[in-house]
Amino acid sequence: MKATRAFILFLSLLCTIALRAEVLVLQSGAEVQGTIVFQNDEVVIIKTPSGARYQYPTSEIKTIRSERKNTADTNTPSDEQTAFGQPETGLTRKKVSVAIEVAGGAAALSRNKDVYGNMATDLLVGSHNLLNRSIFLGGCVGYLGALYTTTKTIPTPTVPIVKKTVAANSFLPIALATRIPLLQQKHAPMIGMQVGYGFALSKEYQGGLYAGLNIGYCCQLSDLQRLYLAADCRFQQAFFATTEHIADTEGTIHNYTHHAGQCFILYGVRLGIYL
Repeated sequence: MKATRAFILFLSLLCTIALRAEVLVLQSGAEVQGTIVFQNDEVVIIKTPSGARYQYPTSEIKTIRSERKNTADTNTPSDEQTAFGQPETGLTRKKVSVAIEVAGGAAALSRNKDVYGNMATDLLVGSHNLLNRSIFLGGCVGYLGALYTTTKTIPTPTVPIVKKTVAANSFLPIALATRIPLLQQKHAPMIGMQVGYGFALSKEYQGGLYAGLNIGYCCQLSDLQRLYLAADCRFQQAFFATTEHIADTEGTIHNYTHHAGQCFILYGVRLGIYL
């Protein structure tokens, strides 16, 4: 008699355990019921009552809850749910992202049509999942250098000497930057914008407005890392002050200071990695 009661108690315990299930609530709103057999910071493996096992990155999971539910109501996931997912906030994803971007290409001055070289590097810090749409919004600080050739004519008693030297206009841009994916997928086209002020790194000139636009493709390497390759175009103002010495009829020298501005149009390729 005692053995029979113990056996019935054991069966009741098994039924209670079998009826208790864990439910994965996905970012898409779908729910998957079963028993979690493995879980870490990157992936969750759940076994459904039918015996099938499904693997989900934590970036696709909104929350996990435990409940008792009839196995007949089990929501079996589809192939699309297991193979694809929106790169939105998961259980372990960070709220703040850091990105490093480098760019290079050509630079053109507004006063002439000559083309010169340029290089740039940026450090971006901000939110990587604004509005739950994988939108990056944050601050940007970096370096921008435009290399160009200056021509100076030195008069001589015979033939003037034309001297060409390479000069660099270097700036420290501080800007507000955003990167917006056009599709909510792991690999998607992306558009980026930034606007701010570029501080001159030389006393010979002053900085001005800094703005940039880039369009490219973003590839998600993992839940927290993305690679960004884009065509890049940037605009940087610079202001110069030149002093002119003019002698009047009496031989007195007068100094006149002229302020002039010019614009650098920089275009090339931008490569970035988000950590």
